[in-house]
Amino acid sequence: MKFLDKLKAKLGLDIEPQIPLDEMAEIIFQALGGASNIEDIGACATRLRIVIRDPQHLDLAIIRQTKPFGIIRLADTQLQIIYGVKANLLSQYINEKCDTAKMP
Repeated sequence: MKFLDKLKAKLGLDIEPQIPLDEMAEIIFQALGGASNIEDIGACATRLRIVIRDPQHLDLAIIRQTKPFGIIRLADTQLQIIYGVKANLLSQYINEKCDTAKMP
């Protein structure tokens, strides 16, 4: 247990379990509407940068359950989700899911 977790436990603060990255990526992938709805996904140092085809297939409530630091809607089909240093790994996982889904 990390120091901050011990401190939170000692003070009686809620400690939320962290979702493993591969599970978080799967949740985000599904909430974005799957491979057929993801036009492009990439990452900078702290953000997932996403372009989707149809905003009706986007479920922001599910994405919020993954506890991002923030969600920025640039347009109906463009958004950025702030995850901190996890963003690049999440982008890789989701890109792999998209590639796998497109295989015959």
